[in-house]
Amino acid sequence: MNTLVNIHLPKRKFTIVLIILGALLHPRLEAQVWTLQQCLDTAQHQNKNLLMARNTIEIGQQKNWKQKPISFQS
Repeated sequence: MNTLVNIHLPKRKFTIVLIILGALLHPRLEAQVWTLQQCLDTAQHQNKNLLMARNTIEIGQQKNWKQKPISFQS
């Protein structure tokens, strides 16, 4: 008589195995310690609102520069 055998790992066990393997194979296991200045610099660099504001200011400055008449004084 043939009996059916489940050869597949249950999803939960498979997920746990993947997590453990990922942690073991990760190149840096220790946590990185950041200074307050590094946190602030990173936040400012990656903040989308600040990036958009900087771009808007730069565009305004370029438009302003193009609109100024050039006068040559001798």
